[in-house]
Amino acid sequence: MSLAVVAPIRSRPLLESPQDIADFEQDLLSEFVLARAAAGVADEMISGDVDALMEVRGWCGRPLWELIPTDLDRFFGEDQRRLATLTKVRKAQTLATYFEFLEVRHQAIPPRPLRPRIRPRGPTEQPVSVY
Repeated sequence: MSLAVVAPIRSRPLLESPQDIADFEQDLLSEFVLARAAAGVADEMISGDVDALMEVRGWCGRPLWELIPTDLDRFFGEDQRRLATLTKVRKAQTLATYFEFLEVRHQAIPPRPLRPRIRPRGPTEQPVSVY
């Protein structure tokens, strides 16, 4: 038995207005939350993930898929400078997990804003499960 490639049944949304973008962002975040919950991730962890994503979104003032590496360099290097290292690692891991989710779930390959040198490593890494 072999595996076949399954084509997505829904078309890519047209993001013509700020409201369309906001609605699409909310849909992506909701799908991320549901996938994390279905994978057995604790509610407190999911809540922390959402808080971290919303913090970065609020800081940059534009959709997360528009981030570039220098944006996150500034976010972690300036805005988050005084935070504990593990807090910054946790936020970076959340961003990495979110972008991996987008890549796997939507076959989208947004530019990865996390540079390899700041991409979290070690025991904080968690697998992404997409249903």
